[in-house]
Amino acid sequence: MSLETPALDDTGPLVAALLAVDPQGLGGVVLRAPACEQRSRWLDLLRSYQSPGTPWRRLPLHADAGALLGGLDLGASLQRGQAVAQPGLLAQAHGGWLLLPMAERTPPHMAAQLAAVLDTQQVQLQREGLALTLPARVALVH
Repeated sequence: MSLETPALDDTGPLVAALLAVDPQGLGGVVLRAPACEQRSRWLDLLRSYQSPGTPWRRLPLHADAGALLGGLDLGASLQRGQAVAQPGLLAQAHGGWLLLPMAERTPPHMAAQLAAVLDTQQVQLQREGLALTLPARVALVH
């Protein structure tokens, strides 16, 4: 779904209600609005339609593959004496929302990783001696 700034007041509540029914099934929403009070109010409305405890994660532009997909939790690995995985933002957002501000600036490799996870609804983590699959059914706001 896509919303532009003028539509935030007109059709915004309807879109937020539709997204509340099956946000991951719809894949999320493209929000074409500058950072403004109207955009913040719409995001607050969308959040109010979600169940308490629904994950909301923001993906910073400077995030690397480890932050996005996960990797080795060095401290826990040293403490336990074996490799321990640390889930990335996509696995942490499972069942909820991932906010991607300024999506147009997303590097191509990160956009490809996001697309793969949105398609498969899981993260394939194979790095730093780890090989596991984590659920990642997320809806994207960009």
